Amino acid sequence: MEKWKIIKGYDGKYNISSYGRVWSNVKNRMLSLSKEKYHRVVLMDGIKIRHLFVHLLVWDHFGNELRTKQVDHIDENKYNNKIENLQLLTNQENVSKHNLLRTDTTSKFIGVHWHKKNKKWVAMEKHKHIGCYENEYEAHLAYQNQLK
Repeated sequence: MEKWKIIKGYDGKYNISSYGRVWSNVKNRMLSLSKEKYHRVVLMDGIKIRHLFVHLLVWDHFGNELRTKQVDHIDENKYNNKIENLQLLTNQENVSKHNLLRTDTTSKFIGVHWHKKNKKWVAMEKHKHIGCYENEYEAHLAYQNQLK
C-alpha cells in the first residue's frame, strides 16, 4: 500500500510516497521526474532550487535505518523507487553485486573479460593486450603465461 509523508525541510510544500512519487501541495499536482540515470525531482525552498534523487528521498523518509551507506535498487531498475526495492549497501557490496550481475562481460579469472563485439575472450595484463581466445580458459592460460 502506498504511503505518503511530508518531505522534510520544505515547510510542507511537498510530499513523497513510498512508491517514489512526489506531490506538490503548492501546485496541487504530481511533479514530473527526470529520465536521467536515476529519477530526480526539482524542489524549491524559497529561492533555492534543488535537484534531488528520488530514491534517496524515499529511503530518507521510509527506510528502516539512517542512510549511512549507498542506496541500491534491488531489481537493478533505477526507476523503480518503491521502498521495497531499495536497500543499503556498502560501496564494496554494491560493486560486488554489480560485478556478479555482469556475467556477460566478466570472467571468473583475473585478467580475462568477454569482448562483445568480437565475441571472444580477451586476456590483458594491466593495459597490455595479450590476445583473443575462443574460450575463457584459454584466455586464462595466456594471462598466466604472460605473468611468468
